[in-house]
Amino acid sequence: CKAQNLRCITDVSKMENESSLILTKLASVGIKVNDIYDLVNSAEPYPEAIPVLIDLLNNNKLKNDVIKEGVIRSLAIKEAKNIANKVLLREYKNIPNSKILLKWAIGNTMSVIATEEDIDDIVSIVSDKNNGMSRQMFVIALGKFSTLKVEDALINLVFDEEVTLQTMKSLVKIKSQRSKSEIVKLLNHPNKVVQRAAENAIKALK
Repeated sequence: CKAQNLRCITDVSKMENESSLILTKLASVGIKVNDIYDLVNSAEPYPEAIPVLIDLLNNNKLKNDVIKEGVIRSLAIKEAKNIANKVLLREYKNIPNSKILLKWAIGNTMSVIATEEDIDDIVSIVSDKNNGMSRQMFVIALGKFSTLKVEDALINLVFDEEVTLQTMKSLVKIKSQRSKSEIVKLLNHPNKVVQRAAENAIKALK
């Protein structure tokens, strides 16, 4: 028990140190916040923070998952497009699959900043079932791009239970007529939520 308490104290100390490091670096570029999540929840633009946040990820300075997730989520702004993409994709590949929420957060940010240059990487991620539910927001990201490669990748995911709902949403967004013959098969799915989503998708694609 004492050993567990000591480990807990050490973890808290490390978290505080990382938080302090981030706040100091942000202050150096004129951004004063009390917590990294102040940026996540900010309605104001903060382009000056982007190089600082990317540097923290690039140099592997963040070990605490809560702090790292805050940095990742704070990059979900249009100003980070074409700047943070490659760093986040590399980070995703380096994070073990056991850390689903952290990897999911990267997908969430990529759904905001993804560009056509990222399609190959994103298709590779969503096509690998080992990535589990962390693929969900990457699937949503694909809905921004109406290319044959994207459409093929999404159609292949229609019956993947971990991303079925997100897949239908993206297929509707890219107006995939080819997917209707697959989506209609979900009308008899045992999950009522999936059934309704399939019904709505088919109506939207008419």
